[in-house]
Amino acid sequence: MIRAACLALILGVSAPVSIAQTLAQRSFRSSDHSAVSLAEIREIETDLQSGRFRDAQAKAHEVVKKQPTYAPAWVYLGIASVRLDEPAQAIQAFERAIAIDPRDPRPFLDVALLYASRNELDKAIDRYQKGLLLDRTNNAAYYNYGRLLISKGRFGEARDALERAVQLSPTDSDARTALVEALLRVKQGKEAMDQVRILLEIPGITATSLVSLGALLVRGREVVLAKDVLTRALSMAPYSAAVHLELSRLYLSQNDHQNATRAAQHAVELTPRSLEANLALAEAYISGRQNLQALEHLLKIEDSFKDSAALHYTLGIARFRINQYQPAIVSFKRAVQLDPRMDLAHFLLGNASLSTGDLEQAETSLKAAIFQNPNQVLYYNYLARVYEKKGDAFEGAAREATQKALSLDPKDLEGRERLAKWAKEEGDLARAQALLEEVIRDDPSFISARVLLASVYYRLNLRQEADDQRQAVRILEAEAQERQRSPTQR
Repeated sequence: MIRAACLALILGVSAPVSIAQTLAQRSFRSSDHSAVSLAEIREIETDLQSGRFRDAQAKAHEVVKKQPTYAPAWVYLGIASVRLDEPAQAIQAFERAIAIDPRDPRPFLDVALLYASRNELDKAIDRYQKGLLLDRTNNAAYYNYGRLLISKGRFGEARDALERAVQLSPTDSDARTALVEALLRVKQGKEAMDQVRILLEIPGITATSLVSLGALLVRGREVVLAKDVLTRALSMAPYSAAVHLELSRLYLSQNDHQNATRAAQHAVELTPRSLEANLALAEAYISGRQNLQALEHLLKIEDSFKDSAALHYTLGIARFRINQYQPAIVSFKRAVQLDPRMDLAHFLLGNASLSTGDLEQAETSLKAAIFQNPNQVLYYNYLARVYEKKGDAFEGAAREATQKALSLDPKDLEGRERLAKWAKEEGDLARAQALLEEVIRDDPSFISARVLLASVYYRLNLRQEADDQRQAVRILEAEAQERQRSPTQR
């Protein structure tokens, strides 16, 4: 949530000191406002506070035309333009005010909000930094700046800004919740929990604030405290779909699929037209291996959310999980048409295409996934699988994809297993043995690596070691089958 650090105040959300009052109290050079009367400024303020934004804009235009170096009129021109949804003109006005009077923090903080709303985050950060050097008492600006830094991954700086925000306003639950997020991100768990305890003691804390806090704690894997927070929120707002949604996510994080499904069903009952609630229910079904129920639910709501990439992506997963590969491909293709940035949809489209033997589509989709997210090891491994399927002519490409995966994660199991396979094929059995033994030490349940290691041992005439690996494989396969039969896993 972004707060209007200056604009809302000037427009009368609270009782600020107006520019006209400020001018009456400050000493300006005569060139600043010699041609402008305080009455003109008060008229603009009155129009803004009364919602007559076009009139305010016109009067501010007249003032700056008459006196182009008069910064306060440029500020009000910017404010009026914001309220008239003319952001480019507002930015120009605020930047002009900054150039004329760089001592005034207001235009810095106001234009920072606009840059942030246009996703020009570096410009927004620069303006926040300069504005906050001039005004270290603006709680809303510190909050907005902290949230912006979190979105940029600059968590340490965000923590510092948000600590200042809660110092200025100790009962501000939104700022303190954001501080919890920043602290969790910089691995200061103890300090984050201290802030949570303070939050829970704030008089009048709302269920909405508790839901936000609970969501943070779920993401931070502080599940015990998250459950306490969300249970309290539920007691305050038992008919809040948001509370039930976060409870569903909490239960999913604990693999409690039954309660996750029940909570998501409550959310859907409360807000049947909510895409988020309906997708949460489908995800709970899928996580609990109730794939047919998920598919049935998603098909029921498909027409209502036909332009949602998330809907088609989730529908594709449900179809993929029951081996409906062609319908899954249709769903994933629709998802990436609606949102080409959805790397997971590209990946699953490639995966489904690989399952049907369409190697060209698989390669294209996996490359698209990598383009959108070049730091995901799994995507390179699946691309290597495609090249292996395409034959010996593509071994170089498979090796390149594997090396990329291992450069991102030198301990990647599949990449090392593939290197071992190639070493075996080249006759370098000692290297294959060393790689596979290392992989199995890292993951004793890796069945395919044990199968490959057994074959290497046989080639090395290490029959007892090979037999041991084959026995381990039989035990692991039996355990896997038992898990599939277990009711708790269905």
